[in-house]
Amino acid sequence: MLILVRYGEIGLKSRNVRRRFEKKLISNIEDAFLRNKIECSVTSEWGRIYVYTEDVDKGVSILKNIFGVTSLSPVIETSSELDDICKTSADYSKKIIKKGQSFAVRSRRTGTHPYSSMDVAVKAGSAILNSVKDVSVNLDNPDVEIFVEVRNNKAFIFSEKICGPGGMPIGTQGRVAAFINDKKSVVAAWMLMKRGCSVVPIYKNSNNNKSYYTKILNQWNNLSKPFLLESDDVFNSTELSGILLKGRFKGVVFGLTYDELKKYPIKTKLNVPLFFPLIGMRNSDIENLWKKIIFEQLPI
Repeated sequence: MLILVRYGEIGLKSRNVRRRFEKKLISNIEDAFLRNKIECSVTSEWGRIYVYTEDVDKGVSILKNIFGVTSLSPVIETSSELDDICKTSADYSKKIIKKGQSFAVRSRRTGTHPYSSMDVAVKAGSAILNSVKDVSVNLDNPDVEIFVEVRNNKAFIFSEKICGPGGMPIGTQGRVAAFINDKKSVVAAWMLMKRGCSVVPIYKNSNNNKSYYTKILNQWNNLSKPFLLESDDVFNSTELSGILLKGRFKGVVFGLTYDELKKYPIKTKLNVPLFFPLIGMRNSDIENLWKKIIFEQLPI
């Protein structure tokens, strides 16, 4: 079975950077499948990544937690011949359109073909009407949407677009440490991961939730072994300074808000940039993002 993977922000980069970032995204996909002991084969062309796997459900669970992926769709693959597209669309529709429902065919093309995108939608829609009884066309508010994406000599038919986290592939930016002491700091670390940073957690040894927070973050990134601190004065800790120097970190992330920083101004001896990604967020926004990080993950 095939899963079609789309990326977004990567496509805004220059040709050379885009190629390098796409290669890193593919590598992250392969590593994630390997960690979960699921076989896959990954190929790509300009703007799309194709993941072949026997276990589509688990494949979807993995891909929707990989940064850089904006959306994905389990698809049926056929040739770009219009007759093949119509036949495959009709066969596929029998499985997903129920009696009495309405549908619409949405099509798009990349490449040169002897037909237009409108031709695809009309012909495939007619084939579905002739194959499935008691259904109707509704282009404005259909019960079911069937998508046909024609790319050069291939066509892909699907009915759902599953959102990914977006952002940049992990490993395309620098390596940073993240001081994790509560769920807000988990959100802060997640936001740096979404920007492509490789994140290594740092906990106080006394933090009883460190294994729980690490488990959450590991769903989004294959984290390195966390560092543990004994010091209570984190911002002036020679122990933390030594960790940052030894690990050659580009910076350290903290989950502090604007109100917290305003109330307790920071004086620090740390000789690396400090990142506060939550500084422009309200507590309600942070809580909503925390819920997204926790509950939008599917069990693997």
